[in-house]
Amino acid sequence: MTAPRNISEQRQGGSAGDTAEATPSGESLGEQLLREAREGQAEFVAGWRECMEELGVQGKPVDARELREMLLQEGIHPENNEFSRDIIAMREE
Repeated sequence: MTAPRNISEQRQGGSAGDTAEATPSGESLGEQLLREAREGQAEFVAGWRECMEELGVQGKPVDARELREMLLQEGIHPENNEFSRDIIAMREE
């Protein structure tokens, strides 16, 4: 993983709104952010996949309409407040 940026060090001597200021390596903050994002992309994707696997999340995401249809097919009526009612009951315990 890339080392975290220290924005305060980069902005010393410059105005707080000057985001085009060059970093010590000669690249602008925007260039640095893009470079770090590219460098960390593979590690992020691997971590995301591991997280989804641990949670048991599989397949492609579904939109709200598809989810509503799936719930109705299983006999769950989304307009009922069964889920929130149980959550509220648990809080009151």
